[in-house]
Amino acid sequence: SPRTRVRRVARRLLQAGDDGEDPIEDDDGVTAASFDGYPGAPRRWALRVVEAVDRLPLALSSERPLSRLLGAAELVARRPGALDGAAAACLAAHGVGLLSLRFEPA
Repeated sequence: SPRTRVRRVARRLLQAGDDGEDPIEDDDGVTAASFDGYPGAPRRWALRVVEAVDRLPLALSSERPLSRLLGAAELVARRPGALDGAAAACLAAHGVGLLSLRFEPA
């Protein structure tokens, strides 16, 4: 399933090692601009985006934050050479997993 694939890819990314503390205090700080100064970017930043999306409730009220996070991921993904293969696979697998979710009315 897509969720299983995301977990597997995330575990692979985490095994690459911890590159320091997370400089972003809350999910509002996860932006395309935060990618450049992120320690261990791109892998840890990709995981941070996925974690922020996972914390959102599945409700229509989460549409705006979800769009913001996915928009940040898209902006970074469009930069030539910004994401390595593992980070791109993590974001892609998570995006495909989101297609199977059903949002509840707010």
